[in-house]
Amino acid sequence: MEGGEVMAGISFSGISSGIDWDALREALMAVERRPLIRLTDQQDTYETQKNAFNDINSRLGNLLGTVTPLLDQVNDLFKATTATSSDTNVVTATADDTAVSGTYDIRVQQLATAESVISAVGATVSSFTAGFAGTDLNADIDAATTLVGSLHRRDNAASFVDADLGQMVIDDGVTNVTVDLTAGGITTASTVNDLITAVNSQLSAGGSQVTVGLNGTGDGLLFTSGTGNVSISDGGDGKQTATKFGVVTAGLVPSPVDSGDLDPDLQTDTPLSVLNGGSGVTDLTSGLVLHLGTSSATVDLSTATTVNDVINAINGAGLNVTASLDGGGKALRVDTGDTNRSLGIEENGGTTASDLGLFGSSNALQIKTAADASYFNVYLDGASDGNSADLTVSDISASINAVSGASFTSSVIDGRLVIQSNSVGSANGLQVIDDQANNGILEQLGILISDPVDNSTISNAYSSDNTQGGYLQTAADAVFSVNGVVVTRSQNTGITDVISGVTLDLQGVSSSTGPTFPTDYASTTLAVARDDASLTDAVEAFVNQYNSVVDFLNDLTKINPEGEDGTLAGNSVAEALKTGLYTQSTALLPDTGQVFRSLFELRDSNGNYAIKLSEDNSGKLEFDRAAFEDILSTNRSDVEKLFREDTNGDGTFDTGILVSMNTFLDSYNDSVDGVIVNQVNILDDQISQLDDEIADFNERMDAKDAALKRQFTQAEQLLATLNSQSNFFASQLSNLTAASISRG
Repeated sequence: MEGGEVMAGISFSGISSGIDWDALREALMAVERRPLIRLTDQQDTYETQKNAFNDINSRLGNLLGTVTPLLDQVNDLFKATTATSSDTNVVTATADDTAVSGTYDIRVQQLATAESVISAVGATVSSFTAGFAGTDLNADIDAATTLVGSLHRRDNAASFVDADLGQMVIDDGVTNVTVDLTAGGITTASTVNDLITAVNSQLSAGGSQVTVGLNGTGDGLLFTSGTGNVSISDGGDGKQTATKFGVVTAGLVPSPVDSGDLDPDLQTDTPLSVLNGGSGVTDLTSGLVLHLGTSSATVDLSTATTVNDVINAINGAGLNVTASLDGGGKALRVDTGDTNRSLGIEENGGTTASDLGLFGSSNALQIKTAADASYFNVYLDGASDGNSADLTVSDISASINAVSGASFTSSVIDGRLVIQSNSVGSANGLQVIDDQANNGILEQLGILISDPVDNSTISNAYSSDNTQGGYLQTAADAVFSVNGVVVTRSQNTGITDVISGVTLDLQGVSSSTGPTFPTDYASTTLAVARDDASLTDAVEAFVNQYNSVVDFLNDLTKINPEGEDGTLAGNSVAEALKTGLYTQSTALLPDTGQVFRSLFELRDSNGNYAIKLSEDNSGKLEFDRAAFEDILSTNRSDVEKLFREDTNGDGTFDTGILVSMNTFLDSYNDSVDGVIVNQVNILDDQISQLDDEIADFNERMDAKDAALKRQFTQAEQLLATLNSQSNFFASQLSNLTAASISRG
């Protein structure tokens, strides 16, 4: 390898020549890179200016934030009112901008109380097993499934038995036929369709023009004669079959003859469509909600078509309940195998439970306040305490508190059940109903009176004997007076309809020196006045933030002959902002007859300026809080007109110092096209352009550096070759000289 060659990226600079090519190259490149310093310095300047403008924008946003409350018409500081009580243990209050300034004499005779009931000392509840039958479903006849044995006689309402099914003599005025149901194979196990077929078969065979079918209401038989007349009587077998079907006539009568309602019993295969007098179950889609204690399940009946489908769906709901046909044959019933757990069936947003006659409950409570539109069902659960063998007051309390959205709560105090309305006042008194009229759960606890038929009257026994149950505290309304006028309300707090614009919160009863109300009760003074302090705070906050912005701008734009200039010294945007703020704060409104046209005309009764320019020529403002409050006390509306005014009557402020200031600040602070955002975007573009220039410059410098490396490497190689040749010639010359000397 020759001296100065570059192999695998490694440079052997100056090995042959003794010249430090790398140092020479780096020195040359340092001279070449001098313009880069100017570019990076300029970029740093732009970055600093951009940061400064972003900081300005943030401060302008803060300044806008102090202007906004002074222009707010919803929470209007110029109309804001305070209500101050001389005794906050009796009454506190708040006032809105419609309240009229003044003082009010408040006296409280009594606070509104929430109604509560309590169980008797040591009262317990007997164990129970819940279950109930639904209402009569008034089923019609389904000829294909209704059995003759499910029909009821018209003469005494008993169910048909086989001994009732005998002969009937049917005459159409031309032909007389004796129909024999027994001979036709009809029994109580036959369907109504079988009966109709057998009768029509015998009538037809006998040449009669009479036929039988279901009547128009679907609950009985209808005999129709083609001759227009018909006579029906009992046969000679003594079974009085025609009488029992209710179709005996007094000789020939006009056709048809209707048996009337044969009142069929329910069967498991009874179609739901024949229930409710043939109206069926109008809503199977919603289903129903099954309650067992504090557990519940939704029963889907959307595919049910028969009574048996309903029974199976309820039994398969996952709760320990059993649905079946009621023993009376007219309704469904539901029972539970659990003890001390209430049973209930409610709607699931539709009418399914009612359509099936199952809307109801067993061993449950119904509780509401007078203000509630309807009762809340309370399903008791003896297992709430982990032991279902009994139903304790703790179980009952837990079950009551498990009711969602209830307007009442329950607790156990010294082993006694307490139920209390969540709201005070007579309009929120408690109302309770026990499922059982005689010796129900609340009656056993002593909360309801002992009466075999009354299941809703709360006892008054506690008032004379506190070991008994009943009313612990009756609901009462608040009674108080305002300027001598006695007022009654069913609440203690949030009373908005007594003093216009004022919300009263009664905290306690006034002290008294005698029984006469209100004269014997101590007065609490409620002072209602405009909220000068909050308005003054807001103006002071504006002045302080304004001065903060001015200080910051002064620092950024300063020109210091003896030191470092500000970051934005000489910047036209920053200077325009400074000038604009000064112009806005010193503006003189057009003369329209107003009292104040400038901030600097605000002077109190002693001649003190509320706002003035700082004497240090900084452009800042000085604020005198006491002077401003003094001006507000006499010229509040004039101060408002100086700051803001709606001269067009369109609900929008269109003139005023702060209206103009708000518009000016927004033009600079707008996040989309504000002056500051545009300036930042310009600086970002300049920084980006410099990034490109720096990248291009570095690329050129890299190419220049690579070229110098190649040139210096070639120079080193050339010098190495010359050195090698020089050494060769020197060696040859030395050899020739030595040979000459040896021959001489």
